[in-house]
Amino acid sequence: MEDQEKQSILSRPAKFGWELYALFGIILAGIFLRFYGLGKESVWLDEVLSYGFARNSIVNLIHQAAADVHPPLYYLILHPFLSLGIREEILRFPSFLFGCLAIPLIYLLGRELYGKSQGLIAAALLAFSPFHIFYSQEARMYPLFLFWVCLSSYLLLLALRRGEWKFWIGYALASALSLYTHYFTIFVLLAQNLYLLIHWQREKFPREFLARWLGSQLLILLVFSPWLPVLISQYRSGKGEWMLRYFGYPGVKNILQTIQVFGIGPANTKAWIISISYLFLALALLGFFYRGRTPASRPRLFLGLSIFLPFFNYRI
Repeated sequence: MEDQEKQSILSRPAKFGWELYALFGIILAGIFLRFYGLGKESVWLDEVLSYGFARNSIVNLIHQAAADVHPPLYYLILHPFLSLGIREEILRFPSFLFGCLAIPLIYLLGRELYGKSQGLIAAALLAFSPFHIFYSQEARMYPLFLFWVCLSSYLLLLALRRGEWKFWIGYALASALSLYTHYFTIFVLLAQNLYLLIHWQREKFPREFLARWLGSQLLILLVFSPWLPVLISQYRSGKGEWMLRYFGYPGVKNILQTIQVFGIGPANTKAWIISISYLFLALALLGFFYRGRTPASRPRLFLGLSIFLPFFNYRI
């Protein structure tokens, strides 16, 4: 009985009903919202920078990325698309693609944490998120970053449930690719490893678990090691410190504004819309801490660390 409970949902026979059609409809809606107006707006400064990196040869692209503040994977993915032409739609297509792929992926993540209904809610929230739609139509690395983070988290949960090396290896590779996309992956890895540490202490897993856990972290380090000296050099150069000098350290108000922008988009500033966004935030926190009849401490711990721990990155 206990072994059956530890099986992943994916290992059970698929019994899809209305959930499959609902997910399909959510994905289609998400695709439409991200494709509609994809090339309407002209490119702006950051998108021009993306084009400037991606149009170079692979060698020059890597050299230029090393002299910048971001890792090179997004530019490497964008590079072959430019052979199709230089138009807004083509320049933004990788963001559109990975923004769409994140919708079914976050469904799988939500399903693995709580169940099918919660997975559908997560997919719908992402599909209709103005913030995510906005960045899925911008030629930058953020949708790709979210894709890798969701994939990394999903494979980590599968590794915990199934205990198989293939999921630990997949988790490590997804995490390393996320590091090659955006350095904020460091804070995701910090949250994941803190969760694993607490999980290990609570469950008293055997040594095999510890070996797989440490092995996955070593694999992440191994895959990312060619770029690690560049990361250290970029950090020491202090090229990103202009943001701190210009904006200062964020406070509680900035965090609330960030949640507002994530929830309703950057352009909506009407008071009643902001009030609704804070109402939804309060409901989300209530749902997060409400135990109900069946406590789900591990999903709450995983989500809590993943959501709140990165907020403290500005102090590092």
